[in-house]
Amino acid sequence: MTNNEVQFPIGRLHATAGAVAVIPAVEMFQAIIRHVQGDWGCVEKADHKHNDEALCLGGRLWSAYKTQDGIRFLVVTHLKHAETTVMLPCEFSQWRDAWLPRCLMRLIGGFGHE
Repeated sequence: MTNNEVQFPIGRLHATAGAVAVIPAVEMFQAIIRHVQGDWGCVEKADHKHNDEALCLGGRLWSAYKTQDGIRFLVVTHLKHAETTVMLPCEFSQWRDAWLPRCLMRLIGGFGHE
């Protein structure tokens, strides 16, 4: 799915330190725009399908892009938690491990607690 309309709310926007250090700001924002328009970048066909289904059902959306210098990076949105993060692929597992406990703490402690 790709068009010029916003397909979902981006929520709170974050970028990891690694992404900020190597991705030019203009290219980062261009990728975020593509992401919210449903242009998933260079992901596998199955991931395209997953994202298109997640738009209807909620869940995690992810896109992959490359800078003009060939640096690959990800844009990941959790629709149910209204957060989008830009990161390098090598940061994904660290980010996922940090995000999951935070998500669980919200569920245990109630929403709105950081």
